[in-house]
Amino acid sequence: MILRSDKSGTGTIREYRQYFIYLLFLAIAAGSISAGSSSDGKPDFAGVDRCKKCHQRDNIYQSWSKSAHASAWLVLNEEQRKDKSCISCHSTGENAKGELLTSVQCESCHGPGRDHQKLLLTESKDEAKKSGKVYIDEHTCRKCHNDDIPPQFRPEKPFDYNKALATGVHDFSGNIKHEMAE
Repeated sequence: MILRSDKSGTGTIREYRQYFIYLLFLAIAAGSISAGSSSDGKPDFAGVDRCKKCHQRDNIYQSWSKSAHASAWLVLNEEQRKDKSCISCHSTGENAKGELLTSVQCESCHGPGRDHQKLLLTESKDEAKKSGKVYIDEHTCRKCHNDDIPPQFRPEKPFDYNKALATGVHDFSGNIKHEMAE
C-alpha cells in the first residue's frame, strides 16, 4: 500500500489511518500482536508495559508516567493497600493471571486493552463497546473522582470535570486530543 500525498506533500489522516490499520492487521495475522481475551471470554487487562510499546512514540506514556494517576498506588499505606475501597481507585484491577496492576494505568479509564489492536480494526462504535472499549466521558472520571472519598483524603479543590477535560490527563502539546464520547 502506498500513501498518496495531498498538495502539501503529506498524506491525509484517513490515508495514514488506513495504512496503520493495514499494518496492524498484518501484525495480528502474523501473530506478533495478541488480540485475544482471557480464558473466560472477557476482555483482559494488558498492563501499562504493553501499552507503552506503542504509546511511547506519541508521548502518551511519558505524559501519563508524570501524572498523579501513575503514582496513585504509592500514596497508599500498607493498610490501605488491603482495603478494597482504596484499591478500586488506586489500581487498575487484576489481569488474567490474578496479578494486581497497581496505580491508575491506561486501562483504568480506557478499558481492558488486550483486545485494543482488534478494536482498531472495527468501524462500529457499538461493536467496540461490546468488546470492552471505553469512550471517556464524565462518568468515567466520576467513578473515582466523587464524593465517596473519605473526607480526610479528599483533595483541597473538588474535581472539576470541565477543567480536567480542557487540560486532560495526557499532555499532547496540542498535537492530539482525547478520544471523548460523541
